[in-house]
Amino acid sequence: MTKEQVRDFVRNLIDDPNAKRWTDTLLDMLIGMVYDELWSDILDAAPWYNSKLETLSVNSPGYINVASDLDNRFHKVQKLTRAEKEYTFVDQRDVVLQDSKELSAPHFTYTLLGDELYVFPLQPTPDVKLRYSFKPTTFGSLQDSDAVVFPEGHESALLYEAASRALLKGAAEDGSSLLAIARDAKARMLKEIKRRYPGPHLMYLADSSYEWGGT
Repeated sequence: MTKEQVRDFVRNLIDDPNAKRWTDTLLDMLIGMVYDELWSDILDAAPWYNSKLETLSVNSPGYINVASDLDNRFHKVQKLTRAEKEYTFVDQRDVVLQDSKELSAPHFTYTLLGDELYVFPLQPTPDVKLRYSFKPTTFGSLQDSDAVVFPEGHESALLYEAASRALLKGAAEDGSSLLAIARDAKARMLKEIKRRYPGPHLMYLADSSYEWGGT
């Protein structure tokens, strides 16, 4: 479906074909929020559904900005290597930084502080190879004629979830029936994605569950 088709479908579900309740701009923002939330659920259920490997230069003193340095919208780290050495995740509580200097941190580890992924020991070279899961381009950034990226055959999860929330405006109508359809569609989608997913759902090495889609 295109962006315009998604918007029109949601409008018909909420009986707002002439945009009296929602402007296109505000409705796109609402659909975009639902779109991102559902993609987070998809990638948490199947971390390798959207995966990308990039070789990246490291900012001084030794970090990658996952909000600006990557080709895609970052979701979670899957694997990080440097000079053929695989690094592991370290809890932020085990790291001490002051004035961009490393006071204490285990070597050959990485951690996320906001949007900055720090690689220890801190140094700008050599480059880092980072494999990460990612979300598609934001709904709001698409043109009306652009295709909306979503698991094929499961668009109803997006359409009915967005419509159920749109009905909440001013408590004008009860959106519970649309929400129930959305929840069933989402459950079917995640069940199929998990069934197709070829990788492990649990850790099989002594790495952090964060790398495998956990928390």
